[in-house]
Amino acid sequence: MHEQKRRLWPWGLLVVLITAGLVYLMFATRSQPPQREVVENSFTVDVRVLKQQNIAPEVPLLGVIESTQQTQVRSRLNATVETLHVLEGDNVVAGEPLLSFNEAEAVVPLTQRRSEVAELKALIAEQSARAAADRAALKTEQRLLALNEKAVKRQESLSRANVSSQEQLEAKQIALAQQQLALVNREFAVENAENQLAQLQARLDRAEAQLALAELDYAQVELLAPFDARVASVNVAAGDRVNVSEPLMQLVGLDSLEVRAQIPNRWVPAVQRALTAGRQDERKTLSRAQALVFGEAHELLLKRMAAQTNAGTGGIDAFFAFASEPPFSVNKAVPVILSLPPLEKVYTVPESAIYGDNTVYIVEEGRMQPRAITRLGRFTGPKGLEQVIFRFDTGGSATDLVDMDGVQVVATQLPTATTGQLVKVREPSDSSATVR
Repeated sequence: MHEQKRRLWPWGLLVVLITAGLVYLMFATRSQPPQREVVENSFTVDVRVLKQQNIAPEVPLLGVIESTQQTQVRSRLNATVETLHVLEGDNVVAGEPLLSFNEAEAVVPLTQRRSEVAELKALIAEQSARAAADRAALKTEQRLLALNEKAVKRQESLSRANVSSQEQLEAKQIALAQQQLALVNREFAVENAENQLAQLQARLDRAEAQLALAELDYAQVELLAPFDARVASVNVAAGDRVNVSEPLMQLVGLDSLEVRAQIPNRWVPAVQRALTAGRQDERKTLSRAQALVFGEAHELLLKRMAAQTNAGTGGIDAFFAFASEPPFSVNKAVPVILSLPPLEKVYTVPESAIYGDNTVYIVEEGRMQPRAITRLGRFTGPKGLEQVIFRFDTGGSATDLVDMDGVQVVATQLPTATTGQLVKVREPSDSSATVR
């Protein structure tokens, strides 16, 4: 049995080896699938070819149309409005009637003031005559005093000689005392006459001043336009009874419109320099702006800036004059685009070319490479597209400007922009590939 197993063992080993060889041969000779070639993903992008140029930054502002000559016309009379000559929205010229008051009512205060003046003039004349009479009477009082003094002395002599009674002497003494008192009163009247005349004259001056005011008020019985204006509002109607200082209507000067807009703090120094340059040389147009009023563009000129900053605001108010006649709309809010003095040797790209706040990608050998930039402002291109003005960040002084003319900047905003990203530049369909 054991001998038989020894004879079969080599044959079994041979079968195993042959089977293993066949299995190896099958795996070694089977067909292999072709290996795929790894292809790097790329994006097709628009580019802008940079060109160094001088560009004026534009600052968007929100302005309000205001008037430098806006008047609230108030009544100077207590009277009834008899006739209303204008309505809201009417244009008037200086001196044109606005409304008329009832003349019979308006003349009453004037008549009262005239009567007061006439009365005081009569009192002054009376006081002057009384003063003259007192001066004349003073001399008589002095003579009477002298006579009474002599009478008392004579009566005293008779009394010592026992020729007259004591009662007669006392009567003479009483008459002397009364005359002395009368003389004192007369002297006081003469001395005080000038004071009384001065008081009456002061009252007369005050009455004449009030009469002058009454005459000015009465002159407003027909209210006239103080300047060329448009009637902004009317607060009364014919038949209304109005009091002194009651508002009647509001007038806005025809040539007084301007736009007030707040300049952000970061732009204040540049705007102030532009304003100063414009004042020194009126031919320079370094501080122009444009306002959109009722869908129409109107050119503005920067005229002045506020002298103080209101608390809680982020800038200083500036005032712009219209270069041409604007639509008449006081207190209307309007968008304003302010053009600052041009910046030299700068570049522009659309907002879509900016990644983050200060990075653009240029194309070098078909791959994206980041470059840091410094934003300098914005402006609107020829086709109405907003562009970002910038310089490349050199990390040195502001005068170390980098010349990147002809460099392609990626203008397409990619969701995953990375350094070295492979890109394919889309062929431009027109000349818009070069920023101007």
